[in-house]
Amino acid sequence: MAVDQALLELAQVPVLRLYRWATPTLTLGYFQSLRDRRQHESSLDCPVWRRSTGGGAIVHDQELTYSLILPANEVHGSSADYYERVHGVAASILSERGQMALLHPVRPGFDGSESGDMPAESATKHRTGKSASEPFLCFQRRASGDLILWVPSETGPSGTGHKILGSAQRKRDGAILQHGSILLRRSEQAPELSGINDFLSPERRWDFAEFGEQFADRVLASFGWTKQPSQLSDAEAELAQRFQRERFSKADWTGMR
Repeated sequence: MAVDQALLELAQVPVLRLYRWATPTLTLGYFQSLRDRRQHESSLDCPVWRRSTGGGAIVHDQELTYSLILPANEVHGSSADYYERVHGVAASILSERGQMALLHPVRPGFDGSESGDMPAESATKHRTGKSASEPFLCFQRRASGDLILWVPSETGPSGTGHKILGSAQRKRDGAILQHGSILLRRSEQAPELSGINDFLSPERRWDFAEFGEQFADRVLASFGWTKQPSQLSDAEAELAQRFQRERFSKADWTGMR
């Protein structure tokens, strides 16, 4: 998270990062109370950190985290445009293995005017605001543009929807940091959440590296960019260390609410 923040502060060229967490970890949305984590018993043994973006808590375990940094001169659309572009890439990848994923509130058999199992509300409220009535976990919430995996039902026309990708943004002087979590499979630290692989037969399940490679290549292609692997500059690494030291690792940041 400190690296993402540093890249946003010094944004000069577009950057796409994909990473996993070394140990199962809980991150709180910026507006969430640290006390609220007590309501989720399965993740109580996980270390906890606070993000700089809003939304619900995420258990980083059986998932891929991505971050997309756009300098101000590369921002040519609305926030929703970038959510839809990145989430649409994931939907197209899933379709190749016969899985249907749609952007909330659209669901199978409807024209988009009706929502799934939760009311459709603005992306701004869910991603940057707070509501006492919202579930603690991000993947139990719904915001406009979230990617919902639809599992066919034997008794109904649309089946059951499972959120498998949600994103949030932070802006700085016109530049954008968009990051999100792609849920690949169920975690012991969040057993109530199903991931992409939980609905595929063993031989058709995605390997984390395989999915990440396809996702990265297609996101870059959707912008017309060429992949150029890179390392942090000295300035970026120094600023990331500062953010880690002065913000993300400090108890008063994590416990600020």
